[in-house]
Amino acid sequence: MCEDELDETLAVCELPNIASDAHLFRLGEEGVVLLEEAGEVFFLNQSAMTIWRHLDRGKSAEVIVPELQRLLQVDRDTAGRELSNTIAMWSETGLLTNGGPAGKPASDEGESADSQNAASQREKRPFAILEGGRERRYVIGRASFRVRVTGAEEARLVHSVIAHLETDAPPSDNDIVIEMARYDDGGSQGDAFVVLQNGEPIQDYGERSQLAPIVKALFCQGAIKAATYFLGIHAGVLGDGEGCLLLPATSGSGKSVLTAALCQAGYRYFSDELALIESPSFAVTSIPLGLCVKDSGWDLMARYYPQLPEMDVHLRVDGKVVRYLPPPCESRRPASESAPVRRIVFPSYDPEAATELTPLAAGVGLQRLLSQCLSLPSGLDRRRVAEMVDWIQGVPCFALRYPSLDAAVSAIGELWPPGPRG
Repeated sequence: MCEDELDETLAVCELPNIASDAHLFRLGEEGVVLLEEAGEVFFLNQSAMTIWRHLDRGKSAEVIVPELQRLLQVDRDTAGRELSNTIAMWSETGLLTNGGPAGKPASDEGESADSQNAASQREKRPFAILEGGRERRYVIGRASFRVRVTGAEEARLVHSVIAHLETDAPPSDNDIVIEMARYDDGGSQGDAFVVLQNGEPIQDYGERSQLAPIVKALFCQGAIKAATYFLGIHAGVLGDGEGCLLLPATSGSGKSVLTAALCQAGYRYFSDELALIESPSFAVTSIPLGLCVKDSGWDLMARYYPQLPEMDVHLRVDGKVVRYLPPPCESRRPASESAPVRRIVFPSYDPEAATELTPLAAGVGLQRLLSQCLSLPSGLDRRRVAEMVDWIQGVPCFALRYPSLDAAVSAIGELWPPGPRG
């Protein structure tokens, strides 16, 4: 039994060992641990680093608990509980040898049952490709598309969203072909129409207002699939001519509205939703799809884009009502341009708050960045995590709380001016 009744707060006296495939990377007084077999990363704050360091050296609870007392300025029982809870959590995730499976395996399903059923139903419903309509060609990143939309109004709605990506280059065998079809059942088993990609049914639609968002989504997916990148982050991306700024945030946070406002303030537009970060350069490639403004942001954007109230209204498949803004001509970047990351700002809109721009420790910045990770196509290994840790230590990270777009634009402008156009 442990001395001083530590057995009441610590489940065992002999502490478990660190898993053989767990690798620590230091970030100042904090750290990142890669669990290599599972391909997962974990972030350690200062107290967790103290525990990890002592476990790695084979130290006992009698050594670790007093260290935690001094660090956290707490009594012995509280420090013991901190150690006990940390050991339990690390064991459950597989960081320690007696912790069971190393995290939950990713689902192989990838889609909900409803999505799978809908896809299966699409495959069973016969359809006829709609004839007529002008074929146009577009390029974004390394992906190229041929799009043919039947119906003058449908074609206008789609082209207005992607017109800035049109090219007069001749067709290629590698083009992704997008066209429309009508189901033979006339809609008796669901929506009457379907969007095809390379002849395969992809997404049903019943209203013409749904068509442009579907095509835009296919452009985004095609650009991602064709790109060579290490990390895909849900973020707005803007440039100053030499580097770029990331604005990682969750959906519905106002990220796209802030990105649009910053474009009008002189920044160069890369994307309002996706940062594809390359390795080992950690540069971001421009994916300049149209700026998406949800109906909740229309009033906010009216001063920056007076034409917005006159633009077409579209209905996304998730039920969101949106308008799309073509990137301002003077802010557009070539669809293959890349730039290194110079700043990362995590924006948060709060109409009741004062404007506050707070520096973040590198470990906190990396943790918040990876919380917005959309894709990690090559997984994680020691080399990639080491590169990522080295990179983040050279990129200043900030949290921005702002009550208005003007306040956010001003704060970011002081932190990182937009630079000359061109």
